[in-house]
Amino acid sequence: MRHSEKVNICTVHGCGQTEASKEGLARLPRTTFRLTSFGFLCLALSGCFLLQDRGSLSLTWKGNINCQVVDLPGERWQADPKIEEQAHTAIDLGNPLDEAEFAISRTQPVEILVAMRAYPGHYGGVGSFYSRDKYGFRMGRAGVHLSSDDAWGQADVLKREEQQPAEQSDEFYQRNATYQGKGFPRSGQFYYGSQLSEHGRWIAVYSYDGHQTPKEERRDGSIIGGGKGPDPATGILHIDLYNVATGEKTARLEGPFTDYPYRWYVAGTLVGDRYYVIGTRFRYRHFIFCELPASEKE
Repeated sequence: MRHSEKVNICTVHGCGQTEASKEGLARLPRTTFRLTSFGFLCLALSGCFLLQDRGSLSLTWKGNINCQVVDLPGERWQADPKIEEQAHTAIDLGNPLDEAEFAISRTQPVEILVAMRAYPGHYGGVGSFYSRDKYGFRMGRAGVHLSSDDAWGQADVLKREEQQPAEQSDEFYQRNATYQGKGFPRSGQFYYGSQLSEHGRWIAVYSYDGHQTPKEERRDGSIIGGGKGPDPATGILHIDLYNVATGEKTARLEGPFTDYPYRWYVAGTLVGDRYYVIGTRFRYRHFIFCELPASEKE
């Protein structure tokens, strides 16, 4: 007998629900890379190129997870004019080394706060600093509001472990993630890396479906000329979220992408020990924020 359930459908334009067949959510190595806003990236096989706001990512999710789309007003993060004066330059936050950071308020009702943190030394030798505009939102409630420096200072910043860079090799693409002697299978055709949460409670496995570039058409890139790697410019992204202790898959996010899987891989991250977030637009002004089940101690 075929059962169905309501499945959340979310894009950068909003959320809705649709009927979908109910799947058995069956039973991700520690990794290293940085969550960044999108910008200038250099890949060994693909050369160097400028990532602009031309890609798209539309995700659905299912399983034991609570997600919502968050749209921040405007398209740019603001720097404090005093810092710009100190740096002797106008600051346009959003280069590849800057990081979107999230924090949880200690007050009730609990709010999630978000700000952009500048990479130290990148802007005229000025050390690390946060964007002047910071925002707060609550799970299950639409809308965001401007937050304050005081609220940010009193909140707990959500730590994250780093991701490993995705490799462009046939052997890598066929892997499944392993950790503590357990295997965590990918849902997509090609493996793309994994990430552990702060205290190792959750692991996220990335993979995608798509038509890779034939080997005879691939070429190395250089500073003066772009290369062509195996990854396709369109496909289906899969993000599997597993409970490390039990080995069970708790949730999955998936959906079509354009502008290469690497863009969306570096846009996603586990933060703290029960949250997952992925940017869906340029500069991390639009993202999907997800809450995983609390542990018995919480």
